[in-house]
Amino acid sequence: MKDAGYKNQLMVMQASGGVMTVDYIEGSPIRVLASGPAGGVVGSAHVGAAKGYPDILCVDMGGTSYDISVVSNGAAPAEAGWNMHHRYLIGVPMVKVETLGAGAAPSATSIMARWKLDRHRPVRIRARSAMGAAAPSRR
Repeated sequence: MKDAGYKNQLMVMQASGGVMTVDYIEGSPIRVLASGPAGGVVGSAHVGAAKGYPDILCVDMGGTSYDISVVSNGAAPAEAGWNMHHRYLIGVPMVKVETLGAGAAPSATSIMARWKLDRHRPVRIRARSAMGAAAPSRR
């Protein structure tokens, strides 16, 4: 990145919703566990508050999971101390994100690119399993 002209220090998202330096990760790599969903909640909280919606429900549907988080008063719900991540007890602060079920991979965008669709007929995306590919269906 420096070769491309980036002059700032590279920062990486933490599970708590904050950021840390790359050097800090070397001493505490567990802090990046679930940092992707945490970043989504922090970003959603910021955009929601900026648009006048400080209380929102954040949804992240990926290829294998459907995650939600509730933002109240414009703040991502971070919990200090010991947190459960799936079935593991982790001793780092984390943004509270709950997994409700399976996701739907591949995304609707990639399905639309592969299938010629009539824009006047609705398309539903259904996952065959948590690890299976989704298939379009029409009614």
